[in-house]
Amino acid sequence: MGNSFPPRLNKHKPLNIPMTDSGQSLLDKLEVHITANLENEQFGVEQLADMMGMNRSHLHRKLHKVKGKSISRFIREFRLEKAREMLIEKEMTASEVSHAVGFGSPSYFNKCFTEYFGYSPGKARLKVGQEITGKAESSNNKSLLWVGGLAATILLGFLIFSQDKKEVVIAEPAPKEKSIIVLPFKNLSSDEENQYLADGMVEAISRHLSSIESLEIINSTAIGPMNSIKEIGKTLNISTVLQGSIQKQDSIIRIEVKLVNTSDESQIWAEHYDRKLKDILTINSNIAQHVALALQTTLTSKEEAIIEKRSSYNPIAYDYYMQGEYHFSQLTPAGQVEALKFYKKAMKIDSTLALAYNGIAGTYLWKASSFGHELEPEEAVEKAKYYIERARHYDPDIWEINAQEAYISLYIDWDFEKSEKLFLACLDKSTPIYQVIYVNFLMYEHRYQEALKYYTTFTKRFPYFPNSAIPWLSYYSGDYEKGTEFIDSRANSGAISLFNYGAFGFFYLNYGEYDKAINWLEKEEEMYGVRLPRTISLLGAAYAKKGDIQKAVTLQNELKELKSKNSAGSLAWSIAIISCALGEKDEALKWIKTAIEEHEQEIVWLVSEPQLYPLHGMPEFDALVKQVGFREHAYPVELPAHFQ
Repeated sequence: MGNSFPPRLNKHKPLNIPMTDSGQSLLDKLEVHITANLENEQFGVEQLADMMGMNRSHLHRKLHKVKGKSISRFIREFRLEKAREMLIEKEMTASEVSHAVGFGSPSYFNKCFTEYFGYSPGKARLKVGQEITGKAESSNNKSLLWVGGLAATILLGFLIFSQDKKEVVIAEPAPKEKSIIVLPFKNLSSDEENQYLADGMVEAISRHLSSIESLEIINSTAIGPMNSIKEIGKTLNISTVLQGSIQKQDSIIRIEVKLVNTSDESQIWAEHYDRKLKDILTINSNIAQHVALALQTTLTSKEEAIIEKRSSYNPIAYDYYMQGEYHFSQLTPAGQVEALKFYKKAMKIDSTLALAYNGIAGTYLWKASSFGHELEPEEAVEKAKYYIERARHYDPDIWEINAQEAYISLYIDWDFEKSEKLFLACLDKSTPIYQVIYVNFLMYEHRYQEALKYYTTFTKRFPYFPNSAIPWLSYYSGDYEKGTEFIDSRANSGAISLFNYGAFGFFYLNYGEYDKAINWLEKEEEMYGVRLPRTISLLGAAYAKKGDIQKAVTLQNELKELKSKNSAGSLAWSIAIISCALGEKDEALKWIKTAIEEHEQEIVWLVSEPQLYPLHGMPEFDALVKQVGFREHAYPVELPAHFQ
């Protein structure tokens, strides 16, 4: 997560790719069509592909081979080049030019133009004058130098004088007055295993601060590969950051923290603590209250009571809880085993530690998910509900209770209406993973525009969150270029996680690029270290669509063998995916029925899984959709235009 992006390229400098006659012919045709539709802001990739007599995937591949860029980027840069010509040669304002080249929003045009050329639209003519002056100064002929310099100076003066006074400078939004992000604390201990303490403090302080209604707190997973506090403030639109470090030696801990203003990186408040480990709860509470005081935020009596209550747990129990959270966050089978062990240790020492109960509930739900595939759904939810109720009994104010119940309502009960209400009740305070699950919920119901709108807002707060929905949303919205650009950017930046691989595989599988899909899915398996049923199913679908029937059947039989031994991990669903990809519709329907009878969690994908699109409209499939309880708007029979 700490890796920096590669150096930025000069975006308007042509790539050094040899141009063939056919390549030049392609570019000429593209430019003719774009020029004819220059003012039409609705003109885009789909329309251009139609005019070229190609599907968008084919056109993208041909253009990328010639110019090394996507169609959408080619259109945008062509419009910007034309805009620059208009600004230099015509008496037009930046706003007028923005509409003339198909940018409906002048502010967005201003942003794109500045990023592309390195100066604003209003300075285009001034830039020409500067370039002329520079050329004149480099001449070896003194007479020509004098004349040229004089002419350039006159021209420059004229251009400055004649610049359109209507140019609007778009100001960046000011950071919110009372907003903060708690950055990951540095573990300065010699023992790397003490990382759980650093992570636990960040989680605890963030939890305390999130209970303060008048303070906006951003989750630390938002920062990604950003290098400076100013950059963090500008990117996330926040006013302050809390930095810290922790060092543990035996039972003594040293903690140093400082609150910093993002606008000028000035220090607002700082403190250090040399205490015993058993005092960590009190320290967390003190830090949160000092931050609130430094930001001139007044705590209500209820907020003070909540912070005080969460500082009264047994410190040894809380230490075990932090270790449980650390292992849970690894999201691996081994991590879940360790997490459950530490949560139970915490609960045994302090039976009032609500967070430990909630943690146990989470491990059981994970064990029934497609990533855990250890417990059958009914067993998992029975255990989880018990611990959720215990958590509510001891601390009804923790938002995770609503998030856990939203998860159960969605994946176990298939109560879509109740699930949505519960998600909406806790989205403002929940960690990013639950917000991503809500985006998934919208996708399950074919509400792709809502999902895209919500996720656009989400990525502003958490731009580098690893479990990105962009590949899914790019497929469902038919935006091949956006999907491939995102995949390339993550793959090349190092900001890639385990959860990206499966999403990349899904994207390429459903766009018909089977070798790429297989490559990413195999990487997921290699990184995770476990053969997940859903990964096997997508691999099987890719091989089936590719024409390697024998390989697809082998993977299908592997799933059937696993199914004969247990029912965990949505195995029937996974078998149905490969069956449908092989064209075995009746077999697919049979296995979907089994998946519904056994209440497999992957059933929420029933109407939005592209591999099952061939079943849409079949009476048997329609009946299964109703049986699950999908709301009417969730099941349009019409399929996406780009469905392979």
